Amino acid sequence: MTTRLDPADQIAADMRALPEAARKPLRARLLAGGESLVADAKARASWSTRIPNTVRMEVSFRADREGVRIIAGGRNAPHARAYEGITTGKTYRHPVHADSAHFTREKWTWVEAPTRPFLLPAAEAIEGPLTVGVQQALTEAAVVIGFRE
Repeated sequence: MTTRLDPADQIAADMRALPEAARKPLRARLLAGGESLVADAKARASWSTRIPNTVRMEVSFRADREGVRIIAGGRNAPHARAYEGITTGKTYRHPVHADSAHFTREKWTWVEAPTRPFLLPAAEAIEGPLTVGVQQALTEAAVVIGFRE
């Protein structure tokens, strides 16, 4: 009896199994397939002047990180994580008029603000077709290299 993996685990297992020669063309195909997801996330974050320029897609074949990820933020938009609500839920806290020269963080005035998710809604909107597309690309790559029939 074989156990059926959920789609994300199956994609990860398939990506780990591919030899190096199949990875470059597959990476290009996966990135092209995710362009609509990136565009949707950028549009959903258009209220920001910095976040949309940091939205990108990453394809990894590393054993501990295999998969397709959409990423935003970084040095140019560190607030993307807070707005997405990744660790905080529906609201996040931030200081108002923080004065580090005269006060410590504990004495700053902190307020709660609502999150404005843009990555998760974009991913949910395209999840089904993207998962099918990724699985098809992996299957085609495996057939080309003789891994599957």
